[in-house]
Amino acid sequence: YRAVDRVLAPTPTMRDYLLGKGVKEEAINIWGRGVSTDRFGPHHRDENLWPSLSPTTKKVIFVSRLVKEKEPKTLIRLYQLLAKRRPDIKMIVTGDGPTKRILEESMPDAIFTGKLTGEDLARAYASSDVFVFPSVTETFGNVVLEALASGLPVVAANGGGPVDIIKQGVTGVLVEHQNEEAFYEEIVKLLDNEEYYATSRQNALLYAKSQNWETLCKELFDLYQRLVNKA
Repeated sequence: YRAVDRVLAPTPTMRDYLLGKGVKEEAINIWGRGVSTDRFGPHHRDENLWPSLSPTTKKVIFVSRLVKEKEPKTLIRLYQLLAKRRPDIKMIVTGDGPTKRILEESMPDAIFTGKLTGEDLARAYASSDVFVFPSVTETFGNVVLEALASGLPVVAANGGGPVDIIKQGVTGVLVEHQNEEAFYEEIVKLLDNEEYYATSRQNALLYAKSQNWETLCKELFDLYQRLVNKA
């Protein structure tokens, strides 16, 4: 990275990481990631997607590869709090990986969908109510942007790529890493306050619409053009 003319970092957090590795500041540009609001959006919501759930049940979804880097232990502890205190809130886990077995054993009443793609994934997001993300290892966090585009307020750990996507108290909330009580409190606050939830949901949708690939690809082309002209 130190040897090239330009490095494109997905977030300011990753830019700072590269600076710490000796990449010159003038060589780094931020180039984010986009999301299609046709592919992901509230219009994919299906109230009958999980027929075993009551219509009044609120759904907290986690979408990720199921690996140790994604903080499965925090997810399990959060599940236990919800099961004990708020049985009206159901946890949905979408994804596959080596930690799936221990998650299923530790979260017996959660719904595990396995890995989903395309329309099935869009429906899972849109048919949920809040997106939870305890990982701090993301360079960006595409799933966070997909959740926002689906109209889900996000409660995420304060670290990694999501820090640069979530607007604190606007599109969601960042909480202390590995603090399941903090996750629980913010999830309940969102789900129990209709006005706060509706505002957060609307803000999530507006932000996602601003992160479109057409604009981002034009930025990238313009950057390439400037580099060519400079050469």
